Amino acid sequence: MVAGLVASLGRLIFSCLLIMAAIGCFATEPLTAPPRFAGLENVLLAPHSIAMTIECVRDMGRAAFQVMVDLSLGLKPRGALNPELFERLEFQAKWKKFQKR
Repeated sequence: MVAGLVASLGRLIFSCLLIMAAIGCFATEPLTAPPRFAGLENVLLAPHSIAMTIECVRDMGRAAFQVMVDLSLGLKPRGALNPELFERLEFQAKWKKFQKR
């Protein structure tokens, strides 16, 4: 089931049907090589937490929401694993479209 979800997400990302995607969980961790999505202009990679307490899940939800708020306000979110993405002109154009929504 997970493999099917990953394949579906991959198709959406590579076809540019998603304006942006944030990925924070990978099949094997720690990563030994960059994931196949790492070089794409519409993908933000973020670290994954293995702690699954009520507080951790609550805080992860808050953090994910804050990332979306920050992006919509034109702010760079904390914790991005590929911060160089924000310097790319192609990403900046997509980011501006996202901010207008």
